[in-house]
Amino acid sequence: MSSWNNLLWRIKTSGFWNYLPPDLREPPGVYLVIGGALLLVLLLLSACLLAIRAVLRRNQGSHAPGAAGSRNARRELKDAVKRGDYLAAAEIQQTLGNDRKALDLLARGGHHAERTELLLAQGRRDEARKVAREGGVWHVVAELAQEDGAPNEAALAWERAGKPFLAGRCWREAGDGLQAARCFIAAGLESEAVQALGDSEGREAAEILEQAVRSAISQGGGSSMSLEMTQAVRRAVQLWLAEVKPQRAWRLAVDSEQLELAAPIARDFLEPSVEAAELCQKAGALPAAADIWARLGDERREALARAEHLERRGNAAEAAEWLEKAGEEARAADQWAAAGELRKAAERYEKAGEFMSASELYAQVGDEVKAQEMQLRQGSMTASASFEDDPTVRASGPTGASSSSASPATGDSRLVTEGVLGLGVSGLSTVPAEGQAGGPSPPPQPDQRYRLLEELGRGGMGRVYRAEDSFLQRQVAYKVLPENLLQDPSSTPQALLAEARAAARLSHPNIVQIYDVGHRGGGVFVVMELVPGPTFEELLRQQQMSVPWLRRIGRQIADALAHAHARQIVHRDLKPSNLLWSAEEERVKLTDFGLARVSDDVSGKVATRPAGTPSYMSPEQIRGDDLDFRADIYAFGCVLFEMATGRPVFSTGISSLQQHLYENPADPRSLRSDLSDDVAQLVLDCLHKDPAQRPASAVELRQRLDDSDGAETEEKS
Repeated sequence: MSSWNNLLWRIKTSGFWNYLPPDLREPPGVYLVIGGALLLVLLLLSACLLAIRAVLRRNQGSHAPGAAGSRNARRELKDAVKRGDYLAAAEIQQTLGNDRKALDLLARGGHHAERTELLLAQGRRDEARKVAREGGVWHVVAELAQEDGAPNEAALAWERAGKPFLAGRCWREAGDGLQAARCFIAAGLESEAVQALGDSEGREAAEILEQAVRSAISQGGGSSMSLEMTQAVRRAVQLWLAEVKPQRAWRLAVDSEQLELAAPIARDFLEPSVEAAELCQKAGALPAAADIWARLGDERREALARAEHLERRGNAAEAAEWLEKAGEEARAADQWAAAGELRKAAERYEKAGEFMSASELYAQVGDEVKAQEMQLRQGSMTASASFEDDPTVRASGPTGASSSSASPATGDSRLVTEGVLGLGVSGLSTVPAEGQAGGPSPPPQPDQRYRLLEELGRGGMGRVYRAEDSFLQRQVAYKVLPENLLQDPSSTPQALLAEARAAARLSHPNIVQIYDVGHRGGGVFVVMELVPGPTFEELLRQQQMSVPWLRRIGRQIADALAHAHARQIVHRDLKPSNLLWSAEEERVKLTDFGLARVSDDVSGKVATRPAGTPSYMSPEQIRGDDLDFRADIYAFGCVLFEMATGRPVFSTGISSLQQHLYENPADPRSLRSDLSDDVAQLVLDCLHKDPAQRPASAVELRQRLDDSDGAETEEKS
């Protein structure tokens, strides 16, 4: 009461008290005055609060519908609800500060994502998670699960949200490599899938690895797969074999072009088939191919496969025996000669109809009678098959006086070197003379037999044309050697033809076959197998070669060189532009023996002037020293270096000659990190300045590349 009395005393002593009428100065009038004053104060406070609220609303939501005033906002709210636009209505309610009503409107309209966001903004995480799960807002469920440390729940939510990459990351975090790999495959990330799989075993792991490999194959083919994908192939093959699914393992290895994996599977697990045997041969798994051919009962192809394997291993005598079983007399003779069995080689050459080669070998073993007989038989055959544009031969008419007047024993170059070589000399030896009853006409003259269709290329060794052989009804490569070669005393037409004859004796799947040689009008032409494919110079400009592909190509080049070297032929111009890729056969084809020289049978060396391509010439070749087969070994190192790194060993052009003579090459591993040590060391060994420090033979090159493949396989396993 003291407070009330104190208030009354203050009012009565105030200045306005005296202005009040007397009846308001005493109760109950005084109470009315006090109540009125308090009511007036409350009204003033309410007005101030409303003004402040209006200012705040204008500042916070001037952009939203209804920001011009609450009356307009409510009108727009009513219109939005009436037309069923609950999202717009909820936004207006938020502008008015009615978040609860906004949530109700969002629920009515089924706007679960916006409802979830509003709940999160209010800090109501549990309600937001429940609404997101019920409404299918899976990215919010996943994010909340990740924040709460629940990677399994997050992974499932990301999968439902259509985000396989994020799901894979969560599965990997949860330690489930199989599920992670499956999601990465769905995201198109094969490399991530292989890494996530880790050491997982079983059928599902094999399925995932196969999916990753096939996806990589569809993008660029098996030959362009990365090292990681190549390892994935090997792993998938092992898993399928463990699951007793050899057919799937074999098909995956074949489709990914990992034929070295397919070969033992075909031999040890599958029923024998022609396809399996041929694939084993393409992979270089010749013993496996031979075993399959034997099971198929194809004795000839078994013998050829075993002979090729033995030839690559340097077992010439055993290879010759298998070639005899296959009926390949000329090739058997080559192997007997390489084994030093000259009489056996001579007998095989005689049986094959290669009488000049037989004559040479009979002479070497001291059998002059047989040597003379072979020369006579060669002269008789050449006379009947000669096609040279020679007026004296034409004047004599059909095979007759002019050919018989030249004694083969004298070594008449026209009778010895002219005519169709390789396929031609032996293939036409039984053609009767023109006009003989029942016999076909002799082959036409070169200008009538070969019809040039288009120029394929030109270079220092002449021009090459695509031509049609009208006599044998096939397309060939027709090469015209340049006239400047004939200006060299050592390059007479007879000498060039003799070299071409030596090259024509080469019969190997990795060497372009020479069909025919001759000279017309003072020039020399060579007819060769037509390989409708690019050179490796063109291929290397397009993309870098994978390491497994590098080994495969290197083995084929080494095989070609070993075959030529066994017959005392040095190529002298090995380079990428002289390596053709036959896509149909999936083989490298070594061509252009135009600079080749037949080496001395005893010393293995050739006397030569500097010739070749500067970027691939050995130091001894640049100096003009006598060459042996190690000049080709040096060029092999140059080619392998360029295939591995994408650049030549040294600069191109004449300036590279000094570098080849005096500078050491760069380590190829410094230019390509994934190159294995053994391949890099092989390249460096081939590039030694001193020929004695290089690998001793092309057979050794092949062996080291085989060992490199085996070492890598063992390391990966």
